[in-house]
Amino acid sequence: NRVIALTDNGNLYHIRDLGQGSPSEEWARTGEEGVPDPKPGTQPILGFPDETGHPPIRVLGTKVLRSYGAAAGKLLGDYPLPEGYVATSNPVMDEEGNVLFVAGADPDGQYFGRHYLLVVQPDGTAAAESNAEIALPASKTKIVAMSIGIKDWLLMGTSNAGLVIFNRADGEVYKTVSGSAENFLEVAPPVQAANGMIFFGVFPSYIYALDETGEDCWSHDLDEGDSSIGAQLQPASPLILPSGKVLFHAGNYLVGIDCDGAIAPSNSPWPRFGGNDRNTGNIADSVSVE
Repeated sequence: NRVIALTDNGNLYHIRDLGQGSPSEEWARTGEEGVPDPKPGTQPILGFPDETGHPPIRVLGTKVLRSYGAAAGKLLGDYPLPEGYVATSNPVMDEEGNVLFVAGADPDGQYFGRHYLLVVQPDGTAAAESNAEIALPASKTKIVAMSIGIKDWLLMGTSNAGLVIFNRADGEVYKTVSGSAENFLEVAPPVQAANGMIFFGVFPSYIYALDETGEDCWSHDLDEGDSSIGAQLQPASPLILPSGKVLFHAGNYLVGIDCDGAIAPSNSPWPRFGGNDRNTGNIADSVSVE
């Protein structure tokens, strides 16, 4: 019954709804107390509860990761990005409570020549593995989406260079998956099933499935030629249901795919994609998947 909302101008709101149709504002952080230069569409994420039982709220801007106390919205601290870095992906949280995101450097218009994985610990300091460079085949691109998979994989979507599978354990790119220029314009946050299959959508209208090794299984164009409806992923992350169905957002409608074999959400630590069908963003509020 509580909602954490971030506006495009950086205002952060904590809203409570007791189910009586009259939600109330618990607190708000605006102006200099809000999030500086926020990334549009960024979802605030909740860390592990502190000694008071309240999880800290972490919100990513393009230049800083800012932390707030959930109970009263007190500013707990900032992690400023290194000089010349710009956050380009969404943030995710691992099983240790670390916040992970990708930042670009060496800008060339909207793209970047270098890309780095930043890992911020619960105490607000950089982890030892932070600032690992992500070596991509494309000279200029932008990593716009990320989720945590299984086998130490980080699944990264780019705006023009396909899907990147990054092995967090050794700090190397395991594989890149790219198609033609027309159907790999921007990859939405991927999801991985318990059996290793990877599903993701690509702007404007394609959906893809890879096997557990990252090899292409199938793809499908959701656009059926009706320009008035036209599938526009925008981009959107698919959802794996416990029943085995994979749901894709396609602009004005949802597409459900029934997959052969035992498809179920993986036990990946990032809860939005790891069995948390309620999408609460709370790492302690996910479903156990056998």
